[in-house]
Amino acid sequence: FTRRLGQSIAYGNFNDDDYDDVAVSAPFKTVGVNDVAGEVYIYFGSPTGIGANPDVTISGLAGFAGFGFDMAKINWSTGPEDGLAISAPYGNTVYIFHGTTLSSAATLDTTNANIVIKPDTNANWFTDGLIGWSLAVGQLHAGSEDLIMGVPSGGGVGGAVILHGGTPVAGNYTVNLSESADSMMMAGLEGQVFEN
Repeated sequence: FTRRLGQSIAYGNFNDDDYDDVAVSAPFKTVGVNDVAGEVYIYFGSPTGIGANPDVTISGLAGFAGFGFDMAKINWSTGPEDGLAISAPYGNTVYIFHGTTLSSAATLDTTNANIVIKPDTNANWFTDGLIGWSLAVGQLHAGSEDLIMGVPSGGGVGGAVILHGGTPVAGNYTVNLSESADSMMMAGLEGQVFEN
């Protein structure tokens, strides 16, 4: 498999200094023995620009998940630094890393994610939906930024899901998506599903 380096690119100030940083994904990269597990490389900006080698490498751990298929800058933490939403749509999961996590070590993996977004264990609209095929972040209401996720196979017809950012919560947690928007109201988040 080709790595598909450059499949997605995102920028932000992930380490809260005076310079922007860039994240570049390779979602089809083999990690260990896992084909198409994916990796994301973060290059920190500096007075002389970015270096030839990444400052942080984040590895996907699941084979054929496509970690890094899409990415978007987002801040769902209490700190000033930007975080990063990273999708693994073939694994039906989106991972969010806070900036403090991104700047804490040179090597990270999906177990270091601060927030994990995936379908509920009971079969529902999101099961096999390819969550995070596309990602966007916007300010669609008062409060924290909102995460918009493409789910092209959701319910067999596809759609988009908006998770409205709530009050940032300390610690790591998982958001289990189900067909009821009310069930997405975890850790201050509430959601909407749009399908045609």
